[in-house]
Amino acid sequence: MASKTPKILYVEEHRYMHELVRTGLKDLHCGPQMVRSIQAAEKCLDGGRFDLILCEATVGDQSGIEFVSALRKKQKHAGTAVVVLSQYNDSETINRAMKSGADEYILKPFEFRRLTDSIKRWLSLLSYDIAWDDLSPEQAQLTRLALATMGQAANAARNGEDLPIQNVKDNCLSILRAGLDSKIVGMLGNMNSHDARTYLHSIRFSAYLGSIVSETVTNTDRFKDIVTAGLLHDIGVSRIPSEFLTKEEWSSEDYQWFIKQHVEFAAVIFREQSERMPSVVEIVSTQHHERLDGSGPLGKLGENFAEFGRIAAVIEEFLSLKEGRRFGATLTKEQIFRRLYDDTGLDQRFVHRLAEVQSAA
Repeated sequence: MASKTPKILYVEEHRYMHELVRTGLKDLHCGPQMVRSIQAAEKCLDGGRFDLILCEATVGDQSGIEFVSALRKKQKHAGTAVVVLSQYNDSETINRAMKSGADEYILKPFEFRRLTDSIKRWLSLLSYDIAWDDLSPEQAQLTRLALATMGQAANAARNGEDLPIQNVKDNCLSILRAGLDSKIVGMLGNMNSHDARTYLHSIRFSAYLGSIVSETVTNTDRFKDIVTAGLLHDIGVSRIPSEFLTKEEWSSEDYQWFIKQHVEFAAVIFREQSERMPSVVEIVSTQHHERLDGSGPLGKLGENFAEFGRIAAVIEEFLSLKEGRRFGATLTKEQIFRRLYDDTGLDQRFVHRLAEVQSAA
């Protein structure tokens, strides 16, 4: 969590809930400011910005959802994450809350672990220096969602916890929308944070993976598994020491060490999970640097080099060339595909499919 003290506003009419939440959040060292009415909340917001707002769907005889909707029209609060807490489990209320601009909807009664996990996820946005005022409300919401979701997964992997696979899957298509927005992409690409750049790379990777399989995978749930696999393909990077990742220059030996380590770390992370991940997630995360001749870090050959691993290897090589990580300079699309077509370590079926996707873009 960031070093600055986070500012949290809790909007709830009942005092006993104030005390419960205050006690439950004590270990996070981020005691929220408590108010009992929408008017009091609006007065607090007039006085400054908050990093996170926890708001009931109904506060007295007023609508917390309408309060959220009004908040989202004020540009100065674009970076504020909003979690709606509610006893209403009907789809109409949930959809209204999310369309109003809420970032998350938590059903009451809830376990405090559920609430504290949510708070930690949204406060992770404080780690990034983002010019929120430059983003539209929709862009800001997509940015919050992408960074918080990807960050939660990386932190879970880093700390040896279960990956929030369902949360990533639920949000994967919205995250891809962020990756298609040139302003959001430009902002993430210009950040000094290695995590933010890794997330952007993963979003791009996932978009190409989804595009390549879109004509053959018609089951929505399966398609989300595949997109999620793309988003998590670099999950092993979370175990690489930060002092290595922030080195100004990498030698070829550094690069080869990084490739081998992060796919091996991915395999370790999956072994640590209390439940088995979708197989495509494990394949893409561990095989995206493999080669047909078995020269990849895990030496996959034949049937052991799965089809999704082969697709992933093509996309990874393409992005490595496109993003300038291999030669330190950006190549033209023609130069990139010339290299891909000449690479005997890649399955040329998927190089051609990627070329078709690029032509259609």
